[in-house]
Amino acid sequence: MRVRLGEGDWYEFEGDRLLVKEARELETATGMGLKDFSDGIRRGKVDALVFMLYLAQRRSGLAVRFRDFDDMNIADLQIEDEDAMAAAQEEAAQQPEPDVSPLAARLAGDAPADPPPPTPITRERKPRKRKAAATG
Repeated sequence: MRVRLGEGDWYEFEGDRLLVKEARELETATGMGLKDFSDGIRRGKVDALVFMLYLAQRRSGLAVRFRDFDDMNIADLQIEDEDAMAAAQEEAAQQPEPDVSPLAARLAGDAPADPPPPTPITRERKPRKRKAAATG
């Protein structure tokens, strides 16, 4: 998985590797345990995503602090998950071809012609009774 802020450099994040000191720092900085952190990344929890960026940058050798990200625009955070993208592409490749639209099938001669239009419904009107004129 790769993360970056805005148009900056991409940083690799190895989610399956977390040192004990990193796990302790995670709990101190965010209050999250390992399961909450992992779930938080999948669910888009802000502290989990920011800690992931922080950890990726620190592992690459940058001298950053978790609180350095407090003023960042969360919309600038970009995440690329190659495994998820590959799985989605594989799933899409296994999907059957979509059905051809009725218009395309009709043009190709594969579909029956349109049914005849419905017969209009007409009601037979009953003659109205006329009131007799009042005499008096």
